[in-house]
Amino acid sequence: MKFRYIGLGVSIGVSLAALVAVGSYQKETILRPLDLDGGVEAVAVPFLLATDGDLKLQVEAAREIRAEEARVPVPQTSSPEESGPAETNPPETKPVETAPPVTEPPETRPPETEPPETTPPETTPPETVPTETTPPETVPADSGPGGEELPFTPGTAGVFEPGPMVDESWFDDALFIGDSRTDGLRLFSRVGKADYFCSTGLSVYKVLKTECSDKNFENQKLESLLDSRTYGKILICLGINECGGRLDAYVRAYGQLLDTVRAKQPNAVIILQAIMTCSPKKEAQNACFSPANIYQRNEAIRTFADGQTVFYIDVNTLFAGEDGYLPDSFSSDGCHLYAKYYPLWVDWMRCQVYDIPLKGQE
Repeated sequence: MKFRYIGLGVSIGVSLAALVAVGSYQKETILRPLDLDGGVEAVAVPFLLATDGDLKLQVEAAREIRAEEARVPVPQTSSPEESGPAETNPPETKPVETAPPVTEPPETRPPETEPPETTPPETTPPETVPTETTPPETVPADSGPGGEELPFTPGTAGVFEPGPMVDESWFDDALFIGDSRTDGLRLFSRVGKADYFCSTGLSVYKVLKTECSDKNFENQKLESLLDSRTYGKILICLGINECGGRLDAYVRAYGQLLDTVRAKQPNAVIILQAIMTCSPKKEAQNACFSPANIYQRNEAIRTFADGQTVFYIDVNTLFAGEDGYLPDSFSSDGCHLYAKYYPLWVDWMRCQVYDIPLKGQE
């Protein structure tokens, strides 16, 4: 009997040692290289990898990032939807998805004879681009310390002193529409009871044709969602995937999206979010990701805001550095934030929307 207990003790000890060894190995080879270790005890790692659904999703997404980063970048084409592309290598923010096509669908491709992006097309129907929008150059540029105009938005590189902010419940009747960056918010910092219509590679050219799903709604197109639910606030963040295309085509498609949203949700306040800038590393891969090019598109987005029912907020004032670039320390691929920065983005938004008047509450 004594030897039986000794044998049982030895067996338990060996099992625990093996478990710790396996956990340590998995922590060093799986979690730590993906920046997901998070102080997890080695002995708990095997159990977490087997049962924790959120951790499984993060590991899967992070592995996809590494795989995508190892691939040869797709060369830029003249299609309005092509951007390098930006959405093929998000850091620890999304489930595995295929890279977006690098060519624009035939029905959205601007005619070969269309004027350059700096010249508004003469054939643009008035209803697709609201008359209140003016060319980007009419909007005052950001100013430097000496009052000089800057071709980019300078920021504080993440330095943020919260002021008055809305409660998270403010977003209970909100809908976020966006690409993989918005998907990062959905995965790592959901706010209130908001809905998220977002996916990797989503653009203004595809947003009305794409089907998405979230916790509160089944896979469906945006127009169907807007018909079936009522929202008090709609936040739109689209544009990084379109940086390699024509500005005039982008503005035209953006206007069409806004027309659809306003027609379907006439009582909602619409908040347009600026395109977040990228790091120098991302610009080195494709010049279309330069702060100047992104700034030009953000100024075009800003012209849609009327300060009454449509508002504009620029997250680059938070995340960009003084030079207009996203700091390398905020992202592994120069485009998508590390997971730990999404809550900061949400807190910043809670401050930015504090003074926005809601319909029926003016």
